[in-house]
Amino acid sequence: MMIFKALLKRFPRQKPSLSLGIILCALVTGNVTAREIDHINNELESIRDRINDRSSDDIETRIRGQVSARIRQTVEDAVAESLVDSVSDTVTDGISINTQVALPPMQEPTPTEEQKPDDYRGRIITDDLPISSQTELPVDAFSNLDRLIESQLSRIDRDIGLMLDTVEDRAGNAALAGEWLVMTDEATLQDLERQGYVINHVEELAGLGFLMGTLSGPQTFNPQGIDTVQVMTDPKVVIDLNHVYLPQRDGQAEPADPSAKQASRGSGREKIGMIDSSIDRNHEVFQDSRINESIFTPRGFDKTRQHGTAIASILIGQSEHYSGISPDSRLFNGVVFATDEQGREFSTTAAIVRAINWLAENDVNLINMSLAGPDNAILRKAISSACGKGITLVTAVGNGGPAAPPLYPAAYDCTIGVTAVDDAGNPYHRAGRGSHVDYALPGINIRHARPGNNFGHSSGTSYAAAVLSGMISSLIPEQVTDHQEIRRRLSLLSADAGTEGRDPIYGQGIIRPLVRAHISK
Repeated sequence: MMIFKALLKRFPRQKPSLSLGIILCALVTGNVTAREIDHINNELESIRDRINDRSSDDIETRIRGQVSARIRQTVEDAVAESLVDSVSDTVTDGISINTQVALPPMQEPTPTEEQKPDDYRGRIITDDLPISSQTELPVDAFSNLDRLIESQLSRIDRDIGLMLDTVEDRAGNAALAGEWLVMTDEATLQDLERQGYVINHVEELAGLGFLMGTLSGPQTFNPQGIDTVQVMTDPKVVIDLNHVYLPQRDGQAEPADPSAKQASRGSGREKIGMIDSSIDRNHEVFQDSRINESIFTPRGFDKTRQHGTAIASILIGQSEHYSGISPDSRLFNGVVFATDEQGREFSTTAAIVRAINWLAENDVNLINMSLAGPDNAILRKAISSACGKGITLVTAVGNGGPAAPPLYPAAYDCTIGVTAVDDAGNPYHRAGRGSHVDYALPGINIRHARPGNNFGHSSGTSYAAAVLSGMISSLIPEQVTDHQEIRRRLSLLSADAGTEGRDPIYGQGIIRPLVRAHISK
C-alpha cells in the first residue's frame, strides 16, 4: 500500500489513465505484496467511480446546454409568434405591417404542401437519450452528441438568417432595415458618390431609362420621423425605403371539380406580363402554354408557386378541363414573391421595380400586378416611366377592407385599379374603396389552377385584376397603347352600379367577361 501511495504522491497531477498505468507497471514488476494488491484494487475501483462521475458530469453539461438552447429557441419562437399573431389579420389583408417582426405574414394561415418549410424547430431530442451515471457510452458518444448539437444550431442559424430585419416608416409600413433605394441617372449617381454617399450596388434599368442603387442607411436613421426618405432637393434623384409588398388574395374554398369543361376565349395579344410568384409549369393547364419567367426575389429566400399559378391560369391556362381568358398569349412572368421560414409570401420595392424593367425590355405593354403595399417614391417613378412608354398596368386595389387607406400601385393615377364583385354584383367585403377604384370585375369564388395539378376556388381583388388583364388582352389590340383610349373602351363594356356615375366602390362600373370561364357554378 505504501508503494501505491508513494506512486500517487509522485504523480499527483497526472490524469487517472496515467496514474493507472504507473500502478499497473508496479504490479507487473512484482514489487508489491498480496495485501497491497487488495488495496490497489480498492483504489482502482475508486478511480473507476471518479471516471464515471466525470463522464456523467460531462454528459450532464452537454445535455444541459442542449436543453438550454432548446428553451432559448422556444422562448424566441413564442415571442416571434406573439408578434406575428398581433399583426396577422392586418397583414393578411394587405394593410401596413408592424416593425421588428421576423417577416410580415403574407398568405393563408395554412401553407400548401410545397410551401411548408422544414419543421425543425424544437427537434433537439433528449428523451431518446436516457443517460445516467450507470450508462455505458461508446467512445465516440460525446463526438456524436456534439455533431448533433452542431447540426441543430446550424439549422437554427440558417433559419435566423432567413428572417427579414424590418423597420416601420411614419405611416406604419414595413421596409427593410438599414437600406435605401436611389433612382437617378449615371452622372447624378457619380456625383452622389463624390459627396460621400455609400452606394453598395448599382444596376441599370435600361427598360425604364434609369439607374437604381442600393445605399446603406446610418445606424441613427429613424424612418418614422419623415413621411418619405426624400433627403435631397435634386428633382433627378429619387430616394426611398425598400418597402415590403404582399400578394392580394384572400381565403380559398374547397378544391374545384376538375371535370367541368370551361369555354375557351380564342386568340389574344401576343404578350401578357405578370408580376407575381413563380408558376407550376408542370400543371396540365400550362402544357401547351408559352411562358418566360425571370426571378427577382430577394436573395436567400425560397420562391413559391401558389399565387402565381392561380393568376397565370386565369390569364393563359388551357387544358381539357380548363381554359383561361387569353390562352394563346405568351406570358412573361417576373417572379418577385419569396417565402420566409414559415412559408409566407412577401416582396420588396427593388424586386418589383426590377421586374417592371425586365418586362419593359421585352416589349411587354400589358402587365398584371396582383400585389399591394405602401406608396414608395422609387416604385412611383418606375410606374410613371412604364406608363410613359405605353405600358398598361392592371392592379389589384387590395384586400385591406372598406376603411383601409389606398394601397399601391393601384392608387397611382396611370394604373387601372380593379376591385372584386360576385355573380350578383355585390362588392367583395374586404376590397379597398376610394377614388383609385376604376372598375369592378368578378373576383369572388374564382376557379383557378393550384400547384400539384390541382384546382381550387379563391376570392380577392387579385383574381378580379387577372380577369380584366385577360379581357384587355383578348379585346383591345396591342397597337392601342393610349391609356385614355383603353379606359374609354373598357367604360363602354362596364355597367353602372351603386350610386350613379363613378363611385368609390365600383369605380366606373362592373365589367363582366364575355365568357364566364372563371366564375364558380
